Amino acid sequence: MSLDYKNLLIVIPTRNRAELAINAINSVLSQENCELELIVSDNSTDEAEVSRLADYVHQSDDKRLRYIRPPKILPMTEHWNWAMQQALEISQSNHITFLTDRLLFAKNCLQNLQSILTKYPAKIVSYTFDSIEDSKTPVSLSQVRYTGKLFEIESASVLKLYAEMERIQALPKMLNSVAPRELMTKIFEKYGNYFFSISPDYNLAFRSLDLEESILYYDRPLLISYGNNRSNGWNVLQGNFNQDALDFIKNLSSTEICFDSPVKAIWVLPNAIIHEYCCAKPHAVSDKFSEINQKKYLLSLVENVISYKNETMRIEMLKKLRAALGSDLTKYHAQAAIEHKRRGLKIRLHNLTNSASPYLLKTNFENVEDAINFATASPRQPVSDFRLIEDRTGAKPTKQGPVKVLKDFSEDEVSDFPAVWMFKKIYSTKVNVIANFVGNFWIAFLSIVFVPIYLHYIGIESYGLIGIFSSIQAFIILLDFGLSPTLPVISQEIVRARM
Repeated sequence: MSLDYKNLLIVIPTRNRAELAINAINSVLSQENCELELIVSDNSTDEAEVSRLADYVHQSDDKRLRYIRPPKILPMTEHWNWAMQQALEISQSNHITFLTDRLLFAKNCLQNLQSILTKYPAKIVSYTFDSIEDSKTPVSLSQVRYTGKLFEIESASVLKLYAEMERIQALPKMLNSVAPRELMTKIFEKYGNYFFSISPDYNLAFRSLDLEESILYYDRPLLISYGNNRSNGWNVLQGNFNQDALDFIKNLSSTEICFDSPVKAIWVLPNAIIHEYCCAKPHAVSDKFSEINQKKYLLSLVENVISYKNETMRIEMLKKLRAALGSDLTKYHAQAAIEHKRRGLKIRLHNLTNSASPYLLKTNFENVEDAINFATASPRQPVSDFRLIEDRTGAKPTKQGPVKVLKDFSEDEVSDFPAVWMFKKIYSTKVNVIANFVGNFWIAFLSIVFVPIYLHYIGIESYGLIGIFSSIQAFIILLDFGLSPTLPVISQEIVRARM
């Protein structure tokens, strides 16, 4: 089949979430000036959910929309494989993506993506997303700043990052990317299936990186994620075993979570990702898979386990870590506590020295509908700060490095904005610095002005004692190096490790 771009095939796999699936369908069909096909694969076990979704699709007069249903109820990964096979047989489209029922496409976001696929039809293209936290109130929306640029990333550099326990948004997980049909054919010929294991999205990502020399990353949020309380993986990894999570665990192909990771049965996100990495590595056709950094891996496990919300599961996983690490668990506990404090301090310092956050956080939404409406309707201008890209791709864009800017695309999209945005950023930073110096000067000035008042009311002897005490206190604080706030935490974690 030709590599030329024809149109985009979108598959929505769903299970007992008719309402969410309908929202996802509407977000696709409302896209303007984009040639696409949409297939909804319904794996529901609840007949009411089946009827509601099937009736909605069948009542639609949009010829781009199809409804399919497997002959029997399948586990998630098997369902994804079946849906992919059916979709590629039904459609002649050259490019395909999956959209879960908890994802929405932003308004008219596919036009630029279609232009990229037309220009680079042989490449897998990933993109980022905005997220809505609706598992608690008030509902909050995190909107990412974006450059609107297209970047090429070497696959080997991405795999190396994950071996070092680093995660990036550019990882092409099918849910945030579009793949050419030829890549899916190569994966099927190599492995006998498209998806495998517990997390089919991560599994496909590592397989794709093995087979492709590089990927493209479009730095723009095309998706809106919501409905965390209905997410299988999110609930399991949070220790919230609701109906969706229990249904997911019940239908796993293995009774043991993370059975290919170095430390098994630790239900935290880093271990789930490393499980998929280890699952793909033995079958790799390239030499791009590095050995996992064991120290960072174990530290990441301990850090996530001690912050696990489900106390019963946390105790069980600590026992498994103690069996795997022995006396070293105490050391990793202390390191994890220090790392947690260090990361928090780094974030606070970043916020103090940077006027622009990579996220625009809105928290004033009473319900998820208002958050979705705001997210789909609020326009944003792209920015030119490539520090955002380093967090999303793992490296700064350079001419010779693993991350490169494809300047021949989307250059005109941001040409009107960088100068204005950089001026505002520099201006804001200067204001912050000047305000800081003015504030310190004002404090020093007032401390001198009020000395005669202090002397008048408390006397020179008493004021002298206060001055000596203040000097000693300042000297002690200087010697402390900020360690005292972390000592109780370290002690607490050591005690918990020995329980």
